[in-house]
Formats: sequence, structure tokens, C-alpha cells
Amino acid sequence: NANPYTALLYQEIEKQGVEVVEFDLANCNDQNVDVLHVHWPEWFLARRNPLVVANNYRAWMNRLHVAKEKGSKIVWNVHNLRSHDRRHEWLQKRYWREFRSLVDGCICLSESSRLLLTNKAMAPKFASEVIPHGHYRDAYPMKINRRDARDRFEITESAFVLVHIGLLREYKNVPALLKSFKETRGDSRLIVAGEVFDPQLRRRIEAESGDPRTTVKFKRIADDDL
Repeated sequence: NANPYTALLYQEIEKQGVEVVEFDLANCNDQNVDVLHVHWPEWFLARRNPLVVANNYRAWMNRLHVAKEKGSKIVWNVHNLRSHDRRHEWLQKRYWREFRSLVDGCICLSESSRLLLTNKAMAPKFASEVIPHGHYRDAYPMKINRRDARDRFEITESAFVLVHIGLLREYKNVPALLKSFKETRGDSRLIVAGEVFDPQLRRRIEAESGDPRTTVKFKRIADDDL
């Protein structure tokens, strides 16, 4: 996973003496675990093919039901309240209702997200705790000083720099970000970098990226470059 969040989290959990085993959908029924810690349970809803989504839905839910029958507790790490991609609405409500019925507890990344979860009546039966999102400083060690990094992009020392890093997807609304930035004034720069797999989205981003203060790179940025 390009996002080091889970790796950093479990490194710290292991330091507390907890054995961590990565979940494997193919053979998870053979695993006996005390806690099944779930991130991004909406993973399969991003697929476009409804038959693939339906098959993944049933396979995933079967694994969760088996885990519960074996006595595992299910803890949901709440990154999103629903899928970013508004697809398969016929399945969304049914899936989230069934998934939440299996959850024993949840971890929210902020107090505001916990309040949102509660206000939407999504967590009426299970306990919740707030564990703030950790930093990435140790994941991306500084191998270049500030001046050299800015020289590489021809950025002045006084410029205010905004950076959007990561996969470019529709829900992130990058065209609106670029359009809003064009309306600003002053010594500032915007750097957008990440892969894009939607040709229409790419064209919309290109159409809004005419500001000379903006740099757009349609590629994944290697860790060392980041």
C-alpha cells in the first residue's frame, strides 16, 4: 500500500506486545484472531462491474460472519462513512447496515468524525474511541534541504507552497482546487502530483492547470522524491 498509515500503526501496536497478522481474504477462515481490525471496509464498492461487486460483497460478508462465529471481535477503523465512488446505490445501504451490525467497536481519527458518526446514527450499538491520525515524518526522511528542494521546482524562498499528493480521483475535486487557486493572488505555488486513470478527469485537470504558478505531474511520486 502506498499509504504508510497502516504499517506505521501496526509497528506501534506490535511494540505493545500484540501479535499482528495481515488479513488474507483467501484463507482467513483458517485464522483464529482475537480482534479483526478493519480499514476501508468499502473497498469492493469502487469496482464498476456489478457482478464482481456482488460476488465480493458476499465473499467479504461471509468471512466476517465466520470470524464472529469463532469469537473474534470486529473493530472498524473509520476512515470514511461511505464509499467515495457513488456507485451501486442498490447495494450501499444494505451493505453498510449489515456491516455495522457485526461491528463491536470503532476507532475514529478525530472527535468531529466520531460526532458525525453518532449524529448519523451509524454507531448506536458499539463503543468508539478517538485515536488521532499519526504523522508521516519518520516514513519520509528528509534527504534534501529546503533550498535545494525549492530550486528543483524553481520556487522562491518566500513563496507559500500548497501540495496535493496522491491518486487523482473524481471525489477529490482537483479541477475545483486548480480553479480556486487561479483566483488567488500573491507569491504562492500549487503542486499537484499523482496517477490518474480516468481520461475525462485528466482532461478536466489539464483544462484548469493553465496558471504558471501551478505544476501538475500525472505520475506516482516515489518515496525518495516525496
